[in-house]
Amino acid sequence: MFKKQEKKLENKPDREIIDGFKNKYDFLSNFHKCKVEFEGITYPSSEHAYQASKTENFKAKKIIAKTLEAWETKIICNEFKYGQTVGYQRQKITIMYNIVRAKFSQNASIRSQLVNTGSALLIEGNTWNDTYWGQCGNLGQNHLGKILMQIRNLFRESD
Repeated sequence: MFKKQEKKLENKPDREIIDGFKNKYDFLSNFHKCKVEFEGITYPSSEHAYQASKTENFKAKKIIAKTLEAWETKIICNEFKYGQTVGYQRQKITIMYNIVRAKFSQNASIRSQLVNTGSALLIEGNTWNDTYWGQCGNLGQNHLGKILMQIRNLFRESD
């Protein structure tokens, strides 16, 4: 007679996971080169803007925008005292949200790429043990990924 066909069970997540902002998804990285105007200064990346937010010195912010590579800003700006204050620490997620929103608002091509990630889970997977903004070895708070998904949803709703 008829053989009952068995469904092959696959261990698939409910949605796509983008784990790591490299290659095809490097536009999600804060190190991706694209102009970002934030608080009156145009930076060459959102990483530059975020790191510059760790100082209140406008001249220092302008130097960061014009002369440093993104990786250099991370090293140098971690020494700024303002970025280490309790007040700054309480605001840093909001600051990052505003910078990342500016990045995608001001750059239409990467905005559409972000929206085209659909409902994928965005994880800033890394190997440098950043468990605050991302995840390392599946451990971490993934705040950058959460911000990107919030902004993606905002743009999807407004289109």
